Amino acid sequence: MSTRTSHELHYGSPAKTFHWLIVALLVTQYLIGWLMPNIHRGMQPGTAMMSHISFGVVILALTWTLLVVVGLHVVAALVHLFIYRDRVMARMLPTP
Repeated sequence: MSTRTSHELHYGSPAKTFHWLIVALLVTQYLIGWLMPNIHRGMQPGTAMMSHISFGVVILALTWTLLVVVGLHVVAALVHLFIYRDRVMARMLPTP
């Protein structure tokens, strides 16, 4: 017998997917930013500049992707609050 609630059966998987996607994007962006200065040591100036530009493009793409994913996450939370009127927001907020 399954112990999952109907909410978890309907909404649990997309919510967990979005949470892990946000974490993965943040960790990837952090690691690239941390590795960038170390990778350029010992490179020729022209090669280092091209590498720096490439990393910048990747970080920019990750930033926009992260903003879109977080935005969709916020929209989904507001849909649950105002349209579905279920207890999703109540579960996220701390109880006094």
